[in-house]
Amino acid sequence: RRQGLTAPPAAPGRARAMGQAATKELTVAQDQVRILTSQLKQSAVALASTRAELAAAKTGAERSAQAYAELQAVREKLELMSGELKVAEAEKRAVERLRGGPWG
Repeated sequence: RRQGLTAPPAAPGRARAMGQAATKELTVAQDQVRILTSQLKQSAVALASTRAELAAAKTGAERSAQAYAELQAVREKLELMSGELKVAEAEKRAVERLRGGPWG
């Protein structure tokens, strides 16, 4: 008499069928692993590309912000110079009026 938990001996045909089914399942699982690995690699490449694009966009945005700040500074300087020019023109007209007046 056998003791312990042992399975009854399987019929040779059934054992072969079970082995074939297990082999088929293993092959399917291996194929799925290959597909998923390939997809993962493609995703990693896409992620690296996206990161590079984001870095370039960030650099571009930073450059744009810097250029805008420089443009604003130039604009403010031009407005100041324009105001100074208006004052100088007014002073010139005043001097010309004085020259043409009774003192000239």
